[in-house]
Amino acid sequence: WNNYNDNKYKFTLKYPPEWKVEQYIGDYNMEGKGNYVIFSRGDLGLLPYLAIRDNWSVDKEVNFINTIDPPFTKVLSITKDSIGLHEVTKIKYQSTIGADFEKIIVIKGGNAFIFNPSSNSKEDLDVFYKIILSLNFEA
Repeated sequence: WNNYNDNKYKFTLKYPPEWKVEQYIGDYNMEGKGNYVIFSRGDLGLLPYLAIRDNWSVDKEVNFINTIDPPFTKVLSITKDSIGLHEVTKIKYQSTIGADFEKIIVIKGGNAFIFNPSSNSKEDLDVFYKIILSLNFEA
């Protein structure tokens, strides 16, 4: 797998070799302002991404999802879990297109690292679990 290194937030992660990475700051895909690491898979589907929000929490993300485009977007469930060494919160939500998706959130230093596979396929979620397993914060 390829390595991604973020100097601003002091973390590294690994991602599949066939994917490309692009950084973006601003609004992305109705997801609000943030720092984004967008993963391109080469297909024409929705692009998976990592959103990094400063001074953010799970509660703020839940509120954000529920107010994007009510009644179409809404949180369906919130689950605490761990992936490797990381405590995560999984938020399953209904999107504006009527499909259910899952965000996986890691909170570190008051910032939220929000992984969104932009897909509900088991294969895509498994890849994101592997990416999160590789996530390493510098001391």
